[in-house]
Amino acid sequence: MCALQYFFDNLDRVYIAGSFGRVLDLDQAIAIGMIPDLPRERYRYLGNASLTGSYMALVSRAHRRRQLEIARRMTNIELSTEPEYMDQYTAALFLPHTNIGLFPSVGGAAAAVGDRTNR
Repeated sequence: MCALQYFFDNLDRVYIAGSFGRVLDLDQAIAIGMIPDLPRERYRYLGNASLTGSYMALVSRAHRRRQLEIARRMTNIELSTEPEYMDQYTAALFLPHTNIGLFPSVGGAAAAVGDRTNR
């Protein structure tokens, strides 16, 4: 199993925010490899998350403390030190994704295109 598949399998939720999330068709986004091929119930639309988060931080000290706590726990992952990164990045540049095996629910025509690009 590749590292990317392991990562996908361990995602509990994928949050999609903003105008992008409001109009995103999950099946089409998965078909072209834009988002992971996960059960649809793992996806959550948040709406205008930046506006909501800003409002919550302004009106609630508890939310402001929580945001600061989350910010302190964030870390940077240097992708250039990951051996598989460039292979994964290059594969993801194609629509659909060149590793059709990461998108089992797509099948059909996208799988045929994926087979041709893997030759």
